[in-house]
Amino acid sequence: RVSHYKQSVKDEHAKHASKKSPYIVSIPMQARALMRRRVQIIRGGIAAQVIQLASFVLQAIIMGTVFLRLDDTTITFFSRGGVLFFALLFAALSTMAEIPALFAQRPIVHRQSRAAMYHPFVEGLALTLVDVPITFVTMIIFGVLIYFLVGLQATASQFFIFFLFSFINTITMKAWFRALAAPFKSPAPATAGAGL
Repeated sequence: RVSHYKQSVKDEHAKHASKKSPYIVSIPMQARALMRRRVQIIRGGIAAQVIQLASFVLQAIIMGTVFLRLDDTTITFFSRGGVLFFALLFAALSTMAEIPALFAQRPIVHRQSRAAMYHPFVEGLALTLVDVPITFVTMIIFGVLIYFLVGLQATASQFFIFFLFSFINTITMKAWFRALAAPFKSPAPATAGAGL
């Protein structure tokens, strides 16, 4: 009887999944399923994405019009540096808002891990892979607005260097805040730690 049960468990494993693993599907299959679920969650709560995009657009328009078409003189170096600093800082600090959302889905991740449905690291990987295109679109809109309203150097190479730094900075800070929130049991100390 026990041998029949063990054989049925082995038969249920996916072709590429390790037979010794408690997970019956392989890592790529888990990632695909979790990415699909993450996209469905985002579609279900599309208002949050629209609000985030709107806040980025609004901040870019505000900062762009405050420093509208800066002169190409040395007197505006400090203002240009301020705009670049704001663009990096705003994108980085806006990612801190993810901490409460991570704690909201933590019980689900733990339950699925205990049931050997999905590995927790695959959940994090899927979250990141789905966030990259959304962050890309958000940062390209934010970058185009603020860069060309202010009148920073109007060459493609300079713009894409600015975009590359702001995009990588945003993705890195998302990963940093996710890693910072991981060891905490509640959102309050994690947010306090992130504020340091």
